[in-house]
Amino acid sequence: MSVQGYDHSFCLQKSVVKKKRTFDEEKDYEAVAKKIATKHNLGVEDIDQTFEPCKKITQNPGESDYTFLKRLADRLGYEFFLRDKKLYFRKPRDNEEEVMTLNWGKELLSFNPRLSTAKVVSKVTVKGHNQNNPKKPIIGVATLKDIGFKEPKAKSAAESVKTCQKKEVETSEHDFPVCNENDAKALAKALLMKANNSVIEGSCECIGIPELRPGTNVLIKGIGNRFSGKYYVKSVKHSIGDGGYTLSFEVRRGGIGTI
Repeated sequence: MSVQGYDHSFCLQKSVVKKKRTFDEEKDYEAVAKKIATKHNLGVEDIDQTFEPCKKITQNPGESDYTFLKRLADRLGYEFFLRDKKLYFRKPRDNEEEVMTLNWGKELLSFNPRLSTAKVVSKVTVKGHNQNNPKKPIIGVATLKDIGFKEPKAKSAAESVKTCQKKEVETSEHDFPVCNENDAKALAKALLMKANNSVIEGSCECIGIPELRPGTNVLIKGIGNRFSGKYYVKSVKHSIGDGGYTLSFEVRRGGIGTI
């Protein structure tokens, strides 16, 4: 016998607009997320404040509510998911405390890491059209000092790459419809954080732990100095089979442990 269940994201995936939808009353991304959450009877307590774009927010024809909010979240450097009849549209909570510790050979049954520095950057510049002075764009810049990295015995992704290459890592520029320098700066910080928070990703399996959920941090121990440390949980899958109750989950980390 096989049993499958769906969370409330299934309803958002099935809700597709046929024509282009313009949000005239909702002035920022936060208000749009709350409107869609209310439409699907979902809680709005975990929707973070966002800036107000200069252009009206639109949903494309054939785009589901789920895909639409995912697109907006990616643009802002936010995360979007549903849990316990609540819609989460927020900045990643990387700096929160770990909710639990997983030890290799005890709670943690397998860990398959992937290390990549291809998308790592040390600076992000956001440029927006200045309606008052078209020749002088609105600019916001974020560097590593703006986002910080607070894990002991580990270096940030960009710092690690810089040490190995003996030079500054790449920078990136983005064009966005921002209204002022504060919005441009905030967006640059979010994009810089997103570019640097997944230098290490991992596929894991552990004993069944119902409390382990996406959007939380865990401390993984016993997998060597380079990989042991604090990880952010991206997704979780619970399974009950012949081998009992197990849990597979995906994690990411923005730093590399020092050897």
